[in-house]
Amino acid sequence: MPSLAVDRSVWIEPAAIQAGAGLVETLGDPLLARILAARGIDDPATARRFTQPERLPKSDPRLFPGVSAAIERLTIAADRHETVLVWGDFDADGQTATALMVDALRRAEVDAHWHLPDRKRESHGLGIDPVDRTRSIGATLVITCDCGALDLRPIAALGAAGIDTIVTDHHAIPARVLERAHPARALVSPSLLPDHHPARHLAGVGTAYAVAAPFLAARGRSASDLVDLVALGTIADVAQLVDENRRLVATGLPALNRGSRPGIGALLSNSRRGSIDPLDSDTAAWYLAPRLNALGRLGDATPGVRLLLEDDPFTLNALAAQAEAANQRRQALCDEMVGEIERALETGDPPSDDDDERPIVLVADSAIVVARRGWHVGIIGLAAQRIAQSRLRPAVIVALDGERGRASMRAPEWCDLMVALAEVGEDPAIGFVGGGHKAAAGGSMAAGMVMRFAERFDTAARAQRPFAIQRIARPDVEIGLTDVTLEAARSVRRLAPFGRGNPEPLFLLRNVAIRESRRLGGDGRHLALTLASIGSTRTTSAMYWDGARNGDLPDRVDLLGTLERHEYNGSVRARLQIREARPATE
Repeated sequence: MPSLAVDRSVWIEPAAIQAGAGLVETLGDPLLARILAARGIDDPATARRFTQPERLPKSDPRLFPGVSAAIERLTIAADRHETVLVWGDFDADGQTATALMVDALRRAEVDAHWHLPDRKRESHGLGIDPVDRTRSIGATLVITCDCGALDLRPIAALGAAGIDTIVTDHHAIPARVLERAHPARALVSPSLLPDHHPARHLAGVGTAYAVAAPFLAARGRSASDLVDLVALGTIADVAQLVDENRRLVATGLPALNRGSRPGIGALLSNSRRGSIDPLDSDTAAWYLAPRLNALGRLGDATPGVRLLLEDDPFTLNALAAQAEAANQRRQALCDEMVGEIERALETGDPPSDDDDERPIVLVADSAIVVARRGWHVGIIGLAAQRIAQSRLRPAVIVALDGERGRASMRAPEWCDLMVALAEVGEDPAIGFVGGGHKAAAGGSMAAGMVMRFAERFDTAARAQRPFAIQRIARPDVEIGLTDVTLEAARSVRRLAPFGRGNPEPLFLLRNVAIRESRRLGGDGRHLALTLASIGSTRTTSAMYWDGARNGDLPDRVDLLGTLERHEYNGSVRARLQIREARPATE
């Protein structure tokens, strides 16, 4: 089987766009004005708002479908002193949403408990014994966080037992579900908002906040300090940082930095030595989210919620250490699984009938579908993400267990998983049950239907596939080494928070000379570079992580990179973070 790996990107030349004088004057920085103009923001007033996301207009959640009904039912629960069960999800978005809702309910003096399902035993949502579990604590109301929209039968069973359900869930809701009367007392989902509504891309925690905040306001209490959890969960879920999400994250990050939630500090101190200041979207994505996610991937996610709610330092240190250990095990298991899959894709040799310890490549054309018995279901999503990124194809990893196959899938930008799964659903014999959103989804089916699923899924992906599958790099603007300054690095941060929908500005630099190159890391795969313009003695430092993977660089290169403020041994300077390098073209 030929390699499906994709190495170098196709660089798209930045458009030759000049920033208007009004834009430059408003921002007070020509480089910042060029970046925003290149991104289509050339109106001075719009640009000013973009650089002040915390001041963006707030959406009124009371106008969202289902929120008024949810607040009405929560008000009844508070007035009648009912016990409420918050049923969350096991990922970081679900943990933060659960913690937020429990915190909000307890502030309103509601007796709130929570349950997070075990990924391997219960899977996502209200799958196993929700009636018995709810009755066991005497709850008369269930409120879901980051799940529930598709759980029609369990919610109907709760209703038949006299237990109401409020659903807060951001996952896409298929038309077949919307066509039926939902059994929940209230269904709150951003997918019910118009396509261009600023809150359309809320994460699960943002959806929970849309209910919790107006409920607390109606009780005369504030939810403003809960926005730290909204920021963390939104970043962890890789939600689009646009519109309402951008405002919430920009508002929540300072709250995280104020340190009012001691569990965050415990997580950071267990994740690496030294302080991380300030805590930004990258820190949250790299140091906080993986450790919370690891708990839910490998076992019980309850410690994650406790980390976000507790304040006892001894308890928090023990919980954070548990999260750190889970994260290290998660990394090792994922590396092993990805290695197995990559070897199977390269060789294409099917395992023998009595060999259950090797992956089976079902299809590897427009989509990659791989299955094996014995895989940990908590890791298959991570493996799917890495395969999808490296091969630029939708990847479905199936863990076979007895008569069932549990699938997790991720997709590159060109593929919409919801479209592909809708086509799979046209074959009822497959019996796939699950859901998600455009870039990530999961579900299960009978083990005997996995090959049929793979063939149908591959056909659906092929219908979306572009003529050529290539990695595309789109630098915002071209700069020179003289633009790599501390002032420029500070200016770029005015466009934060960065993430999906608002990537960190990427710069193109041409014909740069490499004056010095030093290999770093235990295997020497990272490069610390000293750069200069041709004919100039002025030098600029740069870091190229994994830069030695293709051998030594030539003396003159074209570069793609980002700007950062780098502090080392008490000195602060601007540094270029190189994303890609290739021989100079001029």
